[in-house]
Amino acid sequence: MGLDAELLSRNKQSSSQRAGNLNRARRSSLNNNSQNSDLGSYYNPHAARHAAQTKKNALVGGTKIQALTLDNSAQLATDNLLKQAWLNLIDSFGLTLVWINIHVFLSQVFGEKLFRKLKLWESMVLGSLDLLVLIGVIMIFGFFYLVVTGQGVILVLKGLFGPLWGIASK
Repeated sequence: MGLDAELLSRNKQSSSQRAGNLNRARRSSLNNNSQNSDLGSYYNPHAARHAAQTKKNALVGGTKIQALTLDNSAQLATDNLLKQAWLNLIDSFGLTLVWINIHVFLSQVFGEKLFRKLKLWESMVLGSLDLLVLIGVIMIFGFFYLVVTGQGVILVLKGLFGPLWGIASK
C-alpha cells in the first residue's frame, strides 16, 4: 500500500465535515467564555479590540489615553513632514530647508512631545546647508551693492587683489 493510499484511508471524513467540526468547536469555545483559552479573542476580532480598549480604559483614564494618542499622532505627523522635507530638499531647490529650520525651532519651543530632535547627522548637514545659504545671500547682496553703487566688478577685484599683486610681482 502506498503512502497516499495509507493517508487517505486514515481520513475517512470529508473536508466539509472537518470544517464543520472546527467551526462548532470555535463556537463552543466562544460560548463558554473560557478564561484559560485565548481562542475566543483570536477568532473574534471585535471581541479582542473591545477587550483591549477596556483594558486600556481600566489602566488609565480615557481622557489621558486620548491625549497620549493625540500627542503621538501629532509627533508622527511632524516626523513625516520632516522626512518628506529631507527627501524633497533637492527637488524644491532648497526651499524645504525653511521647514527643517522651523521644525528645529519648534522642537526647542514645544519640546519633544510634538517635534522630535534631529539626529546628529541631520544637525551637521543642516548647519552646513545653512552656512551655504548664508554665503549665497551675502554674495547676492554684494552683487546688488556693486550694481547699485555703480562700481564695476573689475574695480572691486583690482581693489581686493591689487595689494597681493604688488607683493607677488616684487
